Amino acid sequence: MTSNKELAVRNSVLKTYPSGASFINKFNFDYCMSEFKANSYSAALRINVLKLREIASAYNEDTPKILIEAWLVNFSTFIGVEITSQQCRETAGFLYEEGYMLNLAELTFFFKRLKKGYYGKFYGKFDGMSIISACRTYRMERGKLIASMSEAERKLI
Repeated sequence: MTSNKELAVRNSVLKTYPSGASFINKFNFDYCMSEFKANSYSAALRINVLKLREIASAYNEDTPKILIEAWLVNFSTFIGVEITSQQCRETAGFLYEEGYMLNLAELTFFFKRLKKGYYGKFYGKFDGMSIISACRTYRMERGKLIASMSEAERKLI
């Protein structure tokens, strides 16, 4: 069942970005890096911006996956390795399954940390399993932060 808040978010998103393609075009990695300057799990979590599941609700489940695919291509270019379309599609799908609750600031923070090597190095090939594992690590740290918050703080995220 969709809440009134979720419907309002959905309608607002669709009014501003009528298609998933226009949304993805706007919220590329570079734009999000300049827009969401979070330097901690806490800061990223507290930024009031769309979650991946809200993007799926506004358009369809493929839209956040395609957004993640674009970010994975950006990442593979950054590390200087090729990524096949199958690797990209499957890794994006698994990342969405693991991180559907993340907002765009958190996704940006995760990819920023991935690029900085916080979750290990990539040696000459794209490794989807390492990226998915890194997402799980991110979620565990995020979960610890949420568990340490007061009930009032949790209601704000």
